[in-house]
Amino acid sequence: MTRRCGARHPIRVAALLHLLVRCMLSAASTAAAMPTQTVCEASILETPTLVAFEGCIDQQSARLLVRALERHPSSPLLVKSSGGDASAAIEAAAVMALLQTRLIIRGQCLSACANYWLPAAVSVLVEEGSVIGFHGDVRTIARHDPLPPSFGLDARQGMARLVEQEATLGKAIPRVEDLHALQAIRRSGDSLRVHLRGRWQSCPGLQLPAIWAPTVNALRALGFVSRIIPHDPDFEPRITAGHDEHAMSAGNDEGDPTARCLCTEAP
Repeated sequence: MTRRCGARHPIRVAALLHLLVRCMLSAASTAAAMPTQTVCEASILETPTLVAFEGCIDQQSARLLVRALERHPSSPLLVKSSGGDASAAIEAAAVMALLQTRLIIRGQCLSACANYWLPAAVSVLVEEGSVIGFHGDVRTIARHDPLPPSFGLDARQGMARLVEQEATLGKAIPRVEDLHALQAIRRSGDSLRVHLRGRWQSCPGLQLPAIWAPTVNALRALGFVSRIIPHDPDFEPRITAGHDEHAMSAGNDEGDPTARCLCTEAP
């Protein structure tokens, strides 16, 4: 018997702590194994009532952000980011979940920002005109767009470690698992069984491109955005509004990848 379902499970604190230890032990080897990326720049601002992050996520900027959040655990985090290093973003996401960080998105939250920081936050406010964009979580990318042989064994092992790290975060934070299940449904050309909203579900694959820029309203309906708010130019004016010209389309996808999913027994 099948049915629509939608239960959720709470964040698993012990799993997050275990993940943070593993991140600290494996970050250097993973970063060394994966292909290098372009220059990554970020700025982190701290005020008595706010932490703000703008720019690209890498190991250094993520760790500086973690320290800022630990100094201001009750302050919201204002973010404008194009994404960056998945491993670094996962490490910061685990801390955000433990601290129950409240996220405010200004302008854009793309790639690793959207994949990990968005679902890790206890609440998400999104300023009007912002773009939240995805191009696949690590597991989905590894399945549909594997590394070519030219990258060698070290890169493949680095990708495998990232897949495992991401899976551990998903087990600790169900919303992470949910978000990545949605991306798997979109990419797959076949029916697949996914763990979504705390239940095993059978979903027809939609065979859509990797890039997914849902509207903020669609993400709100899916449970990943708490509220849409107007842009306030007086609220930390050093972080400007707007998104990059190359930001993933302008957030125009209203679809629900789970619309045809049915709840099933565990495999």
